[in-house]
Amino acid sequence: MKSLPRVILASVTLTMAFSFWAVRSSLQPGRGPAPSPQSPFLRDVVEPITIVDAMSFDDGGSKGLRFADARGVARDVCLEDTRVWEDDPNTLEGHHNIILNSFFPHGEEARRIPISGAEERALLGLLERWASRDPDAKELERRYGLYERGETGIEAFWDGLPERRRPKETAVSILRALRARN
Repeated sequence: MKSLPRVILASVTLTMAFSFWAVRSSLQPGRGPAPSPQSPFLRDVVEPITIVDAMSFDDGGSKGLRFADARGVARDVCLEDTRVWEDDPNTLEGHHNIILNSFFPHGEEARRIPISGAEERALLGLLERWASRDPDAKELERRYGLYERGETGIEAFWDGLPERRRPKETAVSILRALRARN
């Protein structure tokens, strides 16, 4: 009978610790991928998506991406990268944002979203799910790993890469940039 109070105390302590963690987690801004319904831009996307087109721009490295959902509805995003014009390479906000509704860094309906905000994390989740199902994306991730570990050069990264994979390389590049900051 003397051990019963210890068991009760341990149970109460664990319950309180879990409750504290749950409340604290819900109050902190999110990290990592988020579900698409958290983004008005992605709410109606029917998965799986396919990568339709992509392009890099000479403004310092911005990348445009067009993807289509399972119904064939196309959407455009752009990862802004104006580092050529930026004095402080550590500055992200305002220079490295995701731009929705535009394939280009500037567009008529373009809308810049906050870095690591719910919409950016929803895009990250969508791209993560695409990459987990796409064999080309997996191969590109493998090549990026080899390149980053210094096991291959940039020429070898591109060697034998069919032209059809080029847009997917841009998608993986955007995915990796979002993953790194979320």
